[in-house]
Amino acid sequence: MRSILLLSLVGVLSAPAAAGDISIGFGYSDGRGLSIGVGYRDRDDGHRHRGHGHRHVEHRKWVPGHYETVHRKVWVPGVCEQVWQPAEYRWTRDHCGRRVRVLVRAAGYVTVERPGHYRTVCEQVWVPGRYVRC
Repeated sequence: MRSILLLSLVGVLSAPAAAGDISIGFGYSDGRGLSIGVGYRDRDDGHRHRGHGHRHVEHRKWVPGHYETVHRKVWVPGVCEQVWQPAEYRWTRDHCGRRVRVLVRAAGYVTVERPGHYRTVCEQVWVPGRYVRC
């Protein structure tokens, strides 16, 4: 491997100056392989040309965009409600021993405070398309 690198380097550096700009690239990708590239720029057309080299190609798969169902817990704040409460009566005995019906609590609205709580909400969210490694 060293001999290939050395020969590539010597070959590129010994190219005539009229050939244009020269570039050498080395790379290492995820421990899966070595990437070597040699290129030059031709002054006539201004385009970059790639020389011979080895290139590691990652295998990727396109996953198109789609909707996913997401379950989230959301806080629902507490509320105060006006609740109608009917009158409350009770039977008792008067000073003569007779049974009589007496009013214990008058009818009317009562304010009831309901505490806050968490509620699980299901939502459809859009997941954009992307590439994933195979």
